[in-house]
Formats: sequence, structure tokens, C-alpha cells
Amino acid sequence: MTAPGGWCRHVIQCVAPATYAAYRSATIPTVVGIARYDPYMKVTKMSISMDPELGERVRLAAERAGQPLSKWIAGAVAARLRADSLAMFISDYEADHGAFTAHELAAARRELGLPAGEAPA
Repeated sequence: MTAPGGWCRHVIQCVAPATYAAYRSATIPTVVGIARYDPYMKVTKMSISMDPELGERVRLAAERAGQPLSKWIAGAVAARLRADSLAMFISDYEADHGAFTAHELAAARRELGLPAGEAPA
């Protein structure tokens, strides 16, 4: 059943819109704010292997972040893919236009608010 605004995305009992106002005014405590997967969201399930020490570090990192393990791993993979795409873009750009100069790199660091780095050798 749906609640106003579409599918419930929190751990609450979903009720028909006609009874939603009555449900919200009830004095029964509810658990809200715990996100869960939408039942219609498409996902790809994978099995991965890693050494036990790395696996424990990943579990601890996900726990510290307050995220389910799958969500934390998906975020880490997405970040790696973005970094790889940026590296490929920069490599292609420099192949077409030449390497960035020390001045261009310093200007980019300033604009991004990064600390000044040493000039490349």
C-alpha cells in the first residue's frame, strides 16, 4: 500500500492515503528514519572475496559510517570509478593538449582550496 507521496521508504507501517492522517495522529510510537531499499529498485548482487584483515577493516568502516556494508562498498566502488574516469580524462586531455604546467596546477589547487603542492619533477 502507499502513503502520501509514494512508496514508504522508512520502517513504518504503510497505510492507504485515506487512513494516513489517522495513523499519524495515533499515540503508538513508530520507528522512522531507517532507510531501506525500495522493493522495486533494481540491484545487481555480487559475491566478492578479500583477505580477512581487509574485510574486517571494511566492516568497521561501514559501521563507523552508519551504513549497511553493501551501501558502503557501493560508495567506495563509485568513488574509485569516478577517480579512474578523471584520471582517464586528464590523460586524454594531456595527450591532445600537452601536460599541465606547474602554473596551471597551482591555479587549480588554489581554486579547489587545496594546499600548495611541490612542483612536479
